[in-house]
Amino acid sequence: MVHCAAWPGPSASPPPAVVASGSGSTPPKIGLESASPALLLRDNVGSTSAVCDAAVRGGATRFVFSSSAFAMGYGHACTGPQALQPRYLPMDEAHGALPLESYGLSKLCGEQALEAAARTAKDVSFVSLRFPNIIKTERWAELPWAAPTADAPMTLLLWAYAAEEDVVDAHVQAVIRSEAAAAGTHEAYILAAPTTRFAEPTLELLGSALGMAAPPPIRAGGMRGNASPLDSTKAANPNPNPNPNPNPNPNPNPNPSTRPRRPG
Repeated sequence: MVHCAAWPGPSASPPPAVVASGSGSTPPKIGLESASPALLLRDNVGSTSAVCDAAVRGGATRFVFSSSAFAMGYGHACTGPQALQPRYLPMDEAHGALPLESYGLSKLCGEQALEAAARTAKDVSFVSLRFPNIIKTERWAELPWAAPTADAPMTLLLWAYAAEEDVVDAHVQAVIRSEAAAAGTHEAYILAAPTTRFAEPTLELLGSALGMAAPPPIRAGGMRGNASPLDSTKAANPNPNPNPNPNPNPNPNPNPSTRPRRPG
């Protein structure tokens, strides 16, 4: 069973405190949903729970959920205390989700619904795929994007992206690869290209565009060049019993499914 949920992106309505502060005024780089935050949360979580229960009743042995990297902390505010404050970079699954609005929260709650189901559905395995904004093949020519600036910042998780065909392939692999999750367990995987949308070095942009006087702690292996803020190492090496250490050495050779693909 593959479930892609309901509303596919954040609400156009920022959290009330972001509205009050005025820090969410930067025009978004992606389409936002017309649903209110409360409706979006209700529909996404309710549909995931209902489909999960139906799959278990129907005898499914693998449930794959289209989650979102936005659960890690997409925000309507790009800078300042209301923006994502990563615990370290690049962020992996051990970093933990830090949702800042209802869409990211809905995806995290969906994953938690699967966690709960896994405790009783001992013959079913559950996989959640956390991918950022998708770039379609016909839009490759638009890369790299112009770098964000202090006057026109961009929320950090939009620096990351995933190739359309890679996300499709990841869903297929999540269905057919037994090692993606053991029966009676839930596994989440981050899926992102290894670079950002920009040509400029990521660490430099953290300071110049997001105003970070000092970057978050950098994991072993560093953030070289225009490295993505998201780490897909676990997806490249699926393991039902991953190392819980939040600071493993990043895999220098990501699985091809996490690399950007260009047409031709």
